[in-house]
Amino acid sequence: MADALQVAEEAVAVRRELAAASPDSYPAGLATSLSNLGIGLSEVGRPADALPVAEEAVAIRRELAGASPDHYRPGLAHSLTNLGIRLSEVGRPADALPVTEDAVAMYRELAAASPNLYRSDLARSLANPKLLGGGMSHKALTWAFASSAAKSSGYMADQRKRDHGIWSWSRIFCTKKPCPDQCSRRSG
Repeated sequence: MADALQVAEEAVAVRRELAAASPDSYPAGLATSLSNLGIGLSEVGRPADALPVAEEAVAIRRELAGASPDHYRPGLAHSLTNLGIRLSEVGRPADALPVTEDAVAMYRELAAASPNLYRSDLARSLANPKLLGGGMSHKALTWAFASSAAKSSGYMADQRKRDHGIWSWSRIFCTKKPCPDQCSRRSG
């Protein structure tokens, strides 16, 4: 893992140089490298070091999305998801929540316009209990994610389909395998 982290740091350094020399061509690549570095730092147990890297990636992507939303919003949603995770990892769930909600809202819009491209990203952003856990029980959180995913999937109009959709999504979203809380069983 240390080798991969070193490569990610080198990629950021190279892309910083490229972005400085050609600011119109390389910022998106720099944001991608920063996101990868933040993930790497987190994976080696350095969440405090990962946070400013994730924040920088979001700042770059916000600027890019402001100039060209159709092209850069998916990357911004991805970076916001990563930032929400990093904030949660450093014990700042109150700060993670609005960032994560922004990412989910963006993915909902993207998935509504292009379901084949973005529905899986929406599901992934909804499926990360690390982001929105804030004191909810494991089972309650799993059901909250499952209900939201079922709604996004169009299951909510019909009661039978809704219940089946929530049950199906809960089996996917439960992060504990095997699940000690039987998340796929609805509580009263």
